[in-house]
Amino acid sequence: MSVAMTMLRDPITGQFIPKTVKDLTEIIECACGCGQSFHKYDQQGRSRRFINGHNARGNKHRLGIKHPESFKQMMAERMSGENHPQWKGGRVHDERGYVLIHTPEHPHKKHGNYVYEHRLILEKHLGRYLEPAESVHHINGDTSDNRIENLKLFPSDSEHAIFERRGRRRV
Repeated sequence: MSVAMTMLRDPITGQFIPKTVKDLTEIIECACGCGQSFHKYDQQGRSRRFINGHNARGNKHRLGIKHPESFKQMMAERMSGENHPQWKGGRVHDERGYVLIHTPEHPHKKHGNYVYEHRLILEKHLGRYLEPAESVHHINGDTSDNRIENLKLFPSDSEHAIFERRGRRRV
């Protein structure tokens, strides 16, 4: 690579200043993968990797380019459940203190293949799945205490709310 001398005008003083510029004839291929060739250095001697406007081509989501289904399937298998780097054993807490268990085969799963632990415990105790309308009450008010003796089943949210209002009036 040869070095050339060029004269640039100083924007403040207006004087011409000599500046060393790298060889403007070096040709490289665009880094976006389009296969087009261009000069590596612009007129000011700055190194370039992309043809103007091609740097956004790598951002497939922004341009609406979709991944093939085979790639999506491979990533889903590689990065889900126990294979995901942030996997914490399938047991998480939500913002209200409830414990959620990773149960992808459950018919009433919510929250991305998770089911509330208190619902799973009552289902196991009763020997059946709870209906989505059924509501579970924590007797001592501790949402992370999922012992069977601390759980009470209501047929609906409205009956649970009535029970809660009556209980608060007595206290």
